[in-house]
Amino acid sequence: MICKESKMNTIANILVAEKINYDHKTKKHSLNNVVNSIQVNIFPSVIITDVHLKFLLPSSEFNTSYKLVVYAPDHVVVFSSLIIEVKNYRLNCMMPGMDAAVNVKFAVTEEGTYRYCLLDENNIIISEYPLYISLSE
Repeated sequence: MICKESKMNTIANILVAEKINYDHKTKKHSLNNVVNSIQVNIFPSVIITDVHLKFLLPSSEFNTSYKLVVYAPDHVVVFSSLIIEVKNYRLNCMMPGMDAAVNVKFAVTEEGTYRYCLLDENNIIISEYPLYISLSE
């Protein structure tokens, strides 16, 4: 079977973890404790997470910027940051892409799902990750 190349858009994946380490020597990310929920002792509290972003790009010449936004359950923005320039860092023999890690810190004031969203230059969500925040029992 022969795979044919097709024109694709940028594909982005988000994972939220307690800690992400990057080894500059091996050029690899290590994710510790990927989380779907976090418990806090009291509201309001501050949440600190690391976010892993994996981009597959339409071409090796692709170059743009994306924004990472976290929305509270009431749709209020609790975190917003322009991500570093997104461009290909992979070898020519590999599919164009880029991996990045971002530290995210924001206040939580209520229980519910907080949405980590990656937005393009037109503020269109291209990827999202839900994180449920609740009170510890």
